[in-house]
Amino acid sequence: MLTAPAPSRTIFLIPPLLLGMLVLGFGTSLPELPVCTVVARRGEDGMVLGNALGFSLPNTLAVVGLAGAISPMDIEPVLLSRDLPVVAGLNVLLFVLGGGF
Repeated sequence: MLTAPAPSRTIFLIPPLLLGMLVLGFGTSLPELPVCTVVARRGEDGMVLGNALGFSLPNTLAVVGLAGAISPMDIEPVLLSRDLPVVAGLNVLLFVLGGGF
């Protein structure tokens, strides 16, 4: 359980689920920031998009898959009905902004 960012929750009034996702996402994406910065400065936009998808998708699938294999989790239906459409919508937006259409 993520307990370290609890004091910031009281300051910004951020729900614990959102705060946990932000901290986890920032921590896993931070190592790729220098690579994406260098490639973006060279003007290779496709490489930035490929790098972002190339590290985030397998990382997410591996972490969730490994955690589920070690200890199956009970997922509340509200999480699927709220979070799944948001993630799907963001993926479509990324595809469109990346020049998929």
